[in-house]
Amino acid sequence: MAREPHQRANYDYMEERLQDDGSLECFIFKPRAFYIVWGNDNRCWRIAKPIGPSTSRKNEEEFAELLQVSWLEVTGITPKLDSPSTYHITFRLSLDKGASGWTGC
Repeated sequence: MAREPHQRANYDYMEERLQDDGSLECFIFKPRAFYIVWGNDNRCWRIAKPIGPSTSRKNEEEFAELLQVSWLEVTGITPKLDSPSTYHITFRLSLDKGASGWTGC
């Protein structure tokens, strides 16, 4: 049987960061916490670690490196959130020298 080409979200890699008073500050989604289209195809994506020491597998700093693909589709799901609140979503993105296809983004 062929391997699933898309990376399924693994919510063990989603972290809840708490404030000093114990209330929820934010959710942090590591790359493995996202559903990534073509994420299991090593021609398109790879999960990489920066050089240096890390404390544990789940707490490691990782990044998803897009190698080649026709489109970018990454999704994630959070636990139930308080509806009257305002939320801010941020992606950290960096481009290698010679990266193409990002004009006008």
